[in-house]
Amino acid sequence: MFSMHARGDLVQFLESEGFEVGNNELTEDIRASALMHAQSLAMSRSQLFRAVLLNSERELRKVEFQQTAKTVDYDLDDDEDENVW
Repeated sequence: MFSMHARGDLVQFLESEGFEVGNNELTEDIRASALMHAQSLAMSRSQLFRAVLLNSERELRKVEFQQTAKTVDYDLDDDEDENVW
């Protein structure tokens, strides 16, 4: 979204939104800050954005659960090969 904007444009946007941008900030950090602020605004305004965000969180939890289950299965399979007693 802000990948084509120059540093000055990004600083102006953030300052117009009430943020103070120091001269020592890296351009990529300013760009990330502008993007995060724009996403926060969209989240507060848009039901669609919130729905997509919730779906993304649900999908990430599903993937995390699947990865955890695979790890547990792998660990359990390893235990069968060892003489525990």
